[in-house]
Amino acid sequence: MKMTTVIVTVVLFAAFGYISAAQKEKEWLLVGAAAGLGLVIVFLLQQLLAWSSGNNTAAANALEQGVLFMIPFAVLAVLADVWLGWHSAQAFFSAGLSTMAISSGAVTIKNGGHKLGSIIVPLVLAFAGSVAWMLITAKV
Repeated sequence: MKMTTVIVTVVLFAAFGYISAAQKEKEWLLVGAAAGLGLVIVFLLQQLLAWSSGNNTAAANALEQGVLFMIPFAVLAVLADVWLGWHSAQAFFSAGLSTMAISSGAVTIKNGGHKLGSIIVPLVLAFAGSVAWMLITAKV
């Protein structure tokens, strides 16, 4: 996994954790849990894409491009929370995670990956990540 992908992932997921923890006592625990969950999801997604395409470098490039698609969702979540007062980080998180998985899979297919392994399996992983995120934010 590329270092830029790791850094962007930690920053994005930690931002979602911070937004979600604004009204809670254990805010730094949620920020750390969000960053850790992001790293696990991105690592698993890279392994799935590498398995689908048979090329680890192509999977890392696809994932780097896919992680960038999550930035607008993080920006929208921050703006909605700060400017509009909407506490809707979970919705933006789930949409961003699904977009990240699908866009990474689309790039992998473009580079010769299998359709099932590059789209359906990452989407299932994104769904599982969204459910894990909802459970974490409900418990902390």
